[in-house]
Amino acid sequence: VPIMAKLLTEVRVEEMYDVSSVRIALVGAGPISRELYQNFSDRFGIRLSSNYGSTETGGLISRVESIMYESIGKPMIGVKLKIVDGYGREVACKEKGEIMVKSIGMQRGYLGEKTSLFDEEGYWPTGDIGMCDENGNVFIVGRLKNMINVGGKKVIPSEVEDTILKMPNVKECAVAGYRKDSGEEAIKAFIVMKKDNSNYSKEDVRMFCSQNLSQYKIPSIVEFINELPRNQMGKVLYRNLQ
Repeated sequence: VPIMAKLLTEVRVEEMYDVSSVRIALVGAGPISRELYQNFSDRFGIRLSSNYGSTETGGLISRVESIMYESIGKPMIGVKLKIVDGYGREVACKEKGEIMVKSIGMQRGYLGEKTSLFDEEGYWPTGDIGMCDENGNVFIVGRLKNMINVGGKKVIPSEVEDTILKMPNVKECAVAGYRKDSGEEAIKAFIVMKKDNSNYSKEDVRMFCSQNLSQYKIPSIVEFINELPRNQMGKVLYRNLQ
C-alpha cells in the first residue's frame, strides 16, 4: 500500500538486505503521488506501478510494463471493464464515470442479500470513478461516496486535492464535503504542511484555488492539521473528515 512504499524510502533497506534483484514494485489500495513515485525511483531505481482489484471481483488489473504511474493499466485476460454515467450509459474516452467490471472470478452476490447489484449485462459496480485514455489505460479519479454536490454540480475531491498539492510546502491534502447550516453541501480542505503551517494563510489557499479551479470547486473552509486520519492500509478516512 502507498504508506508502506513511503516507509521503505525512509529506512535503510539497502544496508540490511540485498535488493539488487528487485525489478518490480506494485502498489494497491490507493494512488501513488508524484513525490512518492520519484522518491522510490531515486532510492531503489525501480518504478512504482499501480494495480487494482476488489474482493468482489478478484484481481482485476495488474501489469509490469513501464507506463505512467497514475494509471492502473488495462484489464487482464478474463476481465471486462466499462465506464458508465449515472444512467448506466457508457461514456466516451477521457470522460469520467463509474467503473463497472465483469470477470470470470467474481462473486454471485452477498450472503442474505436478495437485491442484485449487477446490471443487465452482468457488470458489477465498483463505486470507483474513473476514465480511460485513447490507448485504453484506466485512471482512478475518486470514489462515488466521496463526491461532493455543490449546488447541483458534482465535485470530485481528488481534483481539488491535486490542485492544492501543487502549492509549495504542502505535504498532504484531503478534501471532503460538509453541510452548511442551510443544509447545502460545501467543500472543506484539510492540509498538512511540510514545514510550519504559518507559510500559508487560509485565504492564500483559497486564492490559489480560484486561479486554477472553477468557482464552485473552491473550498469554503480550509483547516491546517498535523496529519490525515488513515486506516491500517494507509487509506485516508474521508468519513472521519466529513
